Amino acid sequence: MTNPIRISTFSRFTARLIVLVFFAALLPTAWAQATAPSLGTAKSFAVLGSTTVTNTGPSTIHGDLGVSPGSAVTGFPPGLVLAPGTIHAADTVASNARAALTAAYINLAGQASTSVQGSAELGGLTLVQGVYTFNSAHPAAQVTGTLTLDAQGNANAVFIFQIASTLTTASNSNVLLINGAQPCNVFWQVGSSATLGTNTAFVGNILALTSIALQTGTSVNGRALARNGAVTLDTNNVFFSSCTTGTTSGGDTGDIPGAGPGSGGTPGTPPVNAPPVVCTDLTPPTITMTGVGIVSGNTAAFFAVQDAESGIGSILPTIQNNVTTFIPAFTPGASSVVGIYARKISNSNRSTIGLQATDLCGNVTVFDPELLTLTATRGESEPVTITGIPAEEHFVVVLNGSPGLNELSIIVNGREFESGHLRDGQSGTVDIGRAMKPGSRNTITFEFRGKAGASAGVVVRP
Repeated sequence: MTNPIRISTFSRFTARLIVLVFFAALLPTAWAQATAPSLGTAKSFAVLGSTTVTNTGPSTIHGDLGVSPGSAVTGFPPGLVLAPGTIHAADTVASNARAALTAAYINLAGQASTSVQGSAELGGLTLVQGVYTFNSAHPAAQVTGTLTLDAQGNANAVFIFQIASTLTTASNSNVLLINGAQPCNVFWQVGSSATLGTNTAFVGNILALTSIALQTGTSVNGRALARNGAVTLDTNNVFFSSCTTGTTSGGDTGDIPGAGPGSGGTPGTPPVNAPPVVCTDLTPPTITMTGVGIVSGNTAAFFAVQDAESGIGSILPTIQNNVTTFIPAFTPGASSVVGIYARKISNSNRSTIGLQATDLCGNVTVFDPELLTLTATRGESEPVTITGIPAEEHFVVVLNGSPGLNELSIIVNGREFESGHLRDGQSGTVDIGRAMKPGSRNTITFEFRGKAGASAGVVVRP
């Protein structure tokens, strides 16, 4: 009678053993840890291409820019490489950086996957640390809208995206970091080319086998590193942030421009004055208009941009219609106010200036006021009408010139507002919100009187 008991006990033990072996076989995949690769000599580069690096517009690069084995770097100026970053074209520094890029790319491609993606779309998802793989079934990755990366309070959380073919983003998309996630620990290994759509606020280090194209107005808190092709820029801001707490094995800790021997820091540690990057920030930067004036006969506008939490990452002009813009250099992560100056080119035509501010957590604010100059001929001048004004732009700021207008009426969709009597040089603001219709079909007409040559600067803004 003992044998059946022994057989039964042995069977239960065997079953448990089989279950344990089964789950043990799953552990390497299910519990695989994403590990940040060493970027080696490539870590001082914000932009690195193989054949060419080309730029259009006032792009700003915070870090080194290089190309190897090619030697063509075009569009600098108007693009700027801010000190201590420099341009390396077909020199030893660029060559070594390309070799380091290749090693890091191979490291990323070889890491064990924690999740094989069943769809190309990443927009709308919230992901925790891990290795996300786009294989032959779904080789391309796309971000439309917002992709959120959640470190769950772990400053060393690493996010790796293994993409077999292309990486693309839709216009106005962004990558948002929360709960301690850090840009230095986000990696995009792209099997062919990456294209970031207009006004994308992107986060992470892009290591592409072929080429990288950043379209107009896109910012990258990370790096754009292309192994075998070109990097194409168009009015972009590219910068990278240091990891501020903890260390990640082989990771990019503290390697921002200025860190390293002889530059005020030591390898693996941020410089003394490096701003913290704490990406639990859900509040977008603020852009306010601080004034409008007449400068040498032209309308000028003054703006203040600030982010009191994670700090400003980039400020880019997205629209420059009949206007020039001056954006002073600033350190990414700065929480102090950045003053922006814009000036009309031709006083006789309307102007639009679009500003996009992005903080270090990927939050975006867009501000696009329209600037006009109303100039009287004699007595009652011809009305000036502007159309296609969005509902959110419901403030009219008026600065009377010297000499200024005697009278100014603002007619919004047929409803009249008075600016009040303004003395020469006096400013005022009129809220026209109650007459604005939803959408962008609003029409504003300005009727005014004044002596010949009298003028006023006018801004229609959010």
